[in-house]
Amino acid sequence: MQGSTVHREEILLVNGTPEIGLRFDDGLPADPNRLDNAVTTPRHELWTGVTVGLSELLDTLQMTMAISLPGFCTMTVDEDLDTGLVTPANKRFTLAAVEDDTFAYLVTRRTEDNKHVEYGVHALGPHAQPFADKVADVLRDWEANRRGGPGPVIRVYPAGTSDDQISTQRVIDKVHSRISLSWPSA
Repeated sequence: MQGSTVHREEILLVNGTPEIGLRFDDGLPADPNRLDNAVTTPRHELWTGVTVGLSELLDTLQMTMAISLPGFCTMTVDEDLDTGLVTPANKRFTLAAVEDDTFAYLVTRRTEDNKHVEYGVHALGPHAQPFADKVADVLRDWEANRRGGPGPVIRVYPAGTSDDQISTQRVIDKVHSRISLSWPSA
């Protein structure tokens, strides 16, 4: 879309390092300055036990995170400025999320059979461990309930539609509409 309502992705450069960019589709967190010291805390690492084949289609994983984690974003690392502070498998596009003063991103490691990768979570910030646990729970829920199943239900309502008229897990407000995202009932 062009004009005054064109969609613009917003990028938050994590304070304390020019190398880490967090990209948000739905606007920046309410107080992005809360992340200012996240990179000064020790990184918490958690492996989830969730494995996928090397060429497996992961079509619902990103949507699961976007619906379940209100601070969902993607992370990029400037390769020219990379100090190794974060270690994503893909420096140009990594699924991530922010919650208050903490951020987390997904990582992978090869399994022993070398035919799969296991998902892990790296988190930085004062609440790294509980947030890593929360993100890991979303991945485990995806594996148990969403993976290989039906996709999400996406509905679009006029911008003025009240919350009580929208039954959903997540609502994204746009200029002219409200988009609801949820999973079909089991």
